[in-house]
Amino acid sequence: MKYSLDKRNLILIFTFATRLTLSMPILWPSLRLFYYAPVLVIAAYSRSLKTAVWCAFLAGFIIDLFNPALSFGIHSLTFCTAIFVLNYLKKHFFADSLSTLFLMTFFASALSTIISLFLFQFFLNIHLFSWFWIWTDVIVMSLLDGVYAFTLFQLPQLILGKKPRKGKDYFLSEVKS
Repeated sequence: MKYSLDKRNLILIFTFATRLTLSMPILWPSLRLFYYAPVLVIAAYSRSLKTAVWCAFLAGFIIDLFNPALSFGIHSLTFCTAIFVLNYLKKHFFADSLSTLFLMTFFASALSTIISLFLFQFFLNIHLFSWFWIWTDVIVMSLLDGVYAFTLFQLPQLILGKKPRKGKDYFLSEVKS
């Protein structure tokens, strides 16, 4: 249970993702990661659906506040819709598996990108679809979001955390008298 997603501190991770969302466009403008994707995954695993939806709404609201486009509310709607799908998908992935955060972050990012495509097309009449867009935004950027989640949230725990007990370590050794 060392890597379990349902035991994470959501407030700390949300604050960290907010800081990255606000500072990375200034420091590295060409890097367009979805910093809230791991937050959505951890919220889906560690909180009730109601709390996870509120977390998704707040993350979308923060992005909508600082988005220069006239698309206020689209990110909030996108993230809230994505959290419902993630809540369903979490039944198929173990919370304590090492690969779950990477895979679910990939799914959250790809899903949010596809949902936002439909919302931008429906509400703002902006057509973003192309095969190059699918390759870059849906596949490559979602993979990079998964790598970001694994590197910042799983890798430090692997390196610095307690080593899991294996085999005979679970049993007490015999006491010789």
